[in-house]
Amino acid sequence: MRNKKSNFNLKAANEGATFLKTFDLVDQLHQISCPELVAGGRHDWITHVEASILMAQKIPDSELVIFEKSCHYLFIDENREFISRISSFINKRFGLQKIVNTEDSKYEGSISRH
Repeated sequence: MRNKKSNFNLKAANEGATFLKTFDLVDQLHQISCPELVAGGRHDWITHVEASILMAQKIPDSELVIFEKSCHYLFIDENREFISRISSFINKRFGLQKIVNTEDSKYEGSISRH
């Protein structure tokens, strides 16, 4: 095994965390002009459910989905439900047909026009 120094920079990580605590674009969310699916995890400690609800309220033409068994990694915690909800949203909003088989593919999928 080779000895290699980590590229992790604690000062940069702390500055990034401080920035994220003050980063706020809520007042600009109303400017989003395309359909949005706001997805949140009930147990997400990074983006709390209340933040997801607020985003959905502020973004015109948005839908909110709260994944009840998920934390921040919706696509892992509730993979099949995540793929199903996104596919359904895309099909409903953009007229695309779901062709992904959630049994065969954990993270990959594709869509095609009718």
